[in-house]
Amino acid sequence: MDYYTYGNSDIAKMMFDAVLKLTNTGGSFSGFYTFMVLVAFFAVLGKVIYMQDFRPLAGWFIAIVVVFGTMFIPKTTVQIVDITNPTSVKVVNNVPLGLAFFGSATSTIGKWFGSAADIVFTPINDINYSNTGLVFGANSYRSLRKVNVMRYMPELQYDISQFIENCSAYDISLYKFYNVAQLRDSTDLLTVMGQTNQALTTPVFNSTTKALETKTCIDAYASIKPRVLSLASNPALLTALTADMRSDIVSSSGQMTSTQKNKVLTNMQATYTQMFFNASKSSQQIITQEAMVNAYKTASLQHAQFSGSPAQMQAAIASATAENQAVVQHNTAAVMASKYLPIVSNVIEAILIGLFPLVLGFAIVAGMAAFNAIWNYVATLLWIKLWPGLFAMINGIGGMYHVMQTRAATANVGGTTLANSLDVIGVSNSTIAFAGYLSMAVPLIAWGLVKLGSTGLQSAFGSATASTQKTGDQAAASVGAGNTSVGNV
Repeated sequence: MDYYTYGNSDIAKMMFDAVLKLTNTGGSFSGFYTFMVLVAFFAVLGKVIYMQDFRPLAGWFIAIVVVFGTMFIPKTTVQIVDITNPTSVKVVNNVPLGLAFFGSATSTIGKWFGSAADIVFTPINDINYSNTGLVFGANSYRSLRKVNVMRYMPELQYDISQFIENCSAYDISLYKFYNVAQLRDSTDLLTVMGQTNQALTTPVFNSTTKALETKTCIDAYASIKPRVLSLASNPALLTALTADMRSDIVSSSGQMTSTQKNKVLTNMQATYTQMFFNASKSSQQIITQEAMVNAYKTASLQHAQFSGSPAQMQAAIASATAENQAVVQHNTAAVMASKYLPIVSNVIEAILIGLFPLVLGFAIVAGMAAFNAIWNYVATLLWIKLWPGLFAMINGIGGMYHVMQTRAATANVGGTTLANSLDVIGVSNSTIAFAGYLSMAVPLIAWGLVKLGSTGLQSAFGSATASTQKTGDQAAASVGAGNTSVGNV
């Protein structure tokens, strides 16, 4: 029988193996079952003597025979299939038939529901929930906005800052190679920067002598350009970037393979193309543009420091603080739900697998009520298996919202610019928050579907989100206000 799971095959196999060790002959639960049979037998026997009616004993005996004869004694083989990586199939032999059957049935329903939701709500297969997790487009763009030249190549950031001050400023004001509007709206800042003069000079770091040397603006650009382009293949940057985009892969295996990194970058490119009209860019071009946008913003901050202008410094700090606080406040409350609820789902799933021997033990005492106990166990399994399908629906809706709002905010510009970067990151953060808040309702909605009712659903959801939002907003305000020093913004 096949048992389907979402990124949880290793833990699921471990729990299936644990069940085998507990329930095999001579296992830890052999004595537990014997004790429960004796307790149940004497309890039922006392009831028979008191009521002088043998029907309770007959009912208890029938229940024991049916439960153990169909669910525990027969054994079968289970194949654990990870939907996020179908080629990785783990096999467990001699699994009790009841656990195998109920697990296979509920996980098949969950797989069908999740696959249907992915197909309907996320037509592009590579960026559906099964492949990339919750709102990958918004998460990947937020990760891209963290690409910082200063972090990986501080000397290059210095060269860019000096080039902007000593060359670009005059290319605009004196030589008229381009104007401020063209710079502000450019989706290829590195190319625009290359429209420079040969009369002026600027300092450039020499990696061989480890010293600054003076070059003309044209020669300085010839030195800066290849170093900027090399950022997109910087191993440290790509490792950090892909890990930030798909932390779930890193957490499950400890590290990403080169194949996984390339897949993440390919998916990032697909979502970027969706977000912006006419954004036919390679992953290198995307990373380069994001790095240049951040480099220009850092240069503005550094120029304020170099010039010693209080007004310029205040404006730079205010701009950086506003972006930082918007990022934090949008995500503090919701990111925990969007990131950790799928993990909670996997943990609960593993616990339910491990509880099967205990459920059978209590079924011994329950007699005819054992069937109700078994049904409640199956319902709980089905409940947890409905979560991925609901996450897939939220992912699809969130993805559509992200694309529509980004295109509206950028007026159909084909990529990130100095003018729209704050608007686009705002849309991405609000999308993550939106998905996070909806994720909080997934357990309650799934339980309502299993029980075919919604009693208390609205009040429970309202109280859960209200408390989380209040805590998140307080934390966001504190973090945003605490980052107003130049070294942290």
